Amino acid sequence: MFHYELLLLNHSLAQSSCRNSRSSSRSDVSLSSLASTLSSFSEMTTMELNLLEVREISYLNEQDTDNMLANHVFDLLSTIAISCKSLLPVLNKLFTNALVRLLSSRDNSFLKFITSKSTTIPLIIWMESMKEQLLSFLETQLQLAQNGHNRFLQDVFSFSFAEIRDELVVADVYVRVFNEQNPEEFVNGNVYLVGLLKCLQKHGDVMKEKDTSAVLLSIKLLLENHPDLGKLFLNTEYLLLLLRFLSSLYGKEEEKGEEVEVEEEEEEEEE
Repeated sequence: MFHYELLLLNHSLAQSSCRNSRSSSRSDVSLSSLASTLSSFSEMTTMELNLLEVREISYLNEQDTDNMLANHVFDLLSTIAISCKSLLPVLNKLFTNALVRLLSSRDNSFLKFITSKSTTIPLIIWMESMKEQLLSFLETQLQLAQNGHNRFLQDVFSFSFAEIRDELVVADVYVRVFNEQNPEEFVNGNVYLVGLLKCLQKHGDVMKEKDTSAVLLSIKLLLENHPDLGKLFLNTEYLLLLLRFLSSLYGKEEEKGEEVEVEEEEEEEEE
């Protein structure tokens, strides 16, 4: 069961939080503690795990059980996201940044997305196949821990979802999805616009042409749908940033044009 597998992971994370809070006054939990607590599952026999489940759900029907476990997962993960900041990178790898932000604000729409068959919006991509990848990863890690091999910390940061591996993400927005859906209302418009401009500033010289085009299209759509965002360019820093990039882009196009002309002239001379 999906919720139950996640509950096991949360049990490990919660144990990590409790043990560190007793030994240290710091609110953050060391990432290194996660691997050792994950191995605690190796000390729990199959019978103990079954008893843990039976004690929780023996008096409930299947729907109530799902709801109860889902709420356990949400409450535990929210607590971890809020109080254990050093574990946020781990959660981001397992659930993506936008879903972890929902946890950090105790927004229970997290459960709606995480249990949905498919969600594709500018801020969230979550599919059934991603859920399956996550479950497979967690099951593998639990088996390793039960066999005395603590590799969670090494493996979690190399874990990634195939569906979003090649997506261009700016300010936690999936640029391709934003451009395709072109939402008329977008509450994160100002943050996204600033993120797009800074993306051009930092990576414009090395970005793929399709990514550069996607970023510029996002800026265009934002300004068309939210004219008030144009006020951002009253800040000369952002205005000069955009003009500087467009100028360099135009210069590159001119260079390409000159190269094409030279090649054509050389071909004519050879003929």
